[in-house]
Amino acid sequence: MRRHAILAAALVSLTGLAGLTACAGGSEDRAGGSTPPATNSATDSATPTTGAPSTSGKSPTTANTIPEAYRGHWNTRLADCPGDSGEGKLIVEARAMTFYESVGHVVAVTPQNDRISVTLKRSGEGQTWQDTGTWKLSPDGATLTDVTNGATRSRCP
Repeated sequence: MRRHAILAAALVSLTGLAGLTACAGGSEDRAGGSTPPATNSATDSATPTTGAPSTSGKSPTTANTIPEAYRGHWNTRLADCPGDSGEGKLIVEARAMTFYESVGHVVAVTPQNDRISVTLKRSGEGQTWQDTGTWKLSPDGATLTDVTNGATRSRCP
């Protein structure tokens, strides 16, 4: 009986050591090297503001807002600007983009040199979906190009 108690105590002691090793952030492998500590996907993400990894190598903006320079009313035809009509309309706000038949709420904004990548949760015509588009602003700020599909819009006066 005493033998079982000693074995049980040894097992508890070894289990405690294994737990301490895990808490210390790593463990020894059989070759004598160490393995990195396990990561927690809920807390260790590449983009702390969205929880999704960045595909560009740059992290999203801290507030996940569209930069001021991109905001405004845009259209593929300037003649359609007065009432924000036409199929080419686009209204860009800090946290939303409104298209002709859908609206998208910002999930993430990632700057990429001379453009931004914007992930939107969109809804329109009875459907919802999420997509990412890349937008390039002309140097003078007068045109906005959807790099993803090639559409260019002019800033409405």
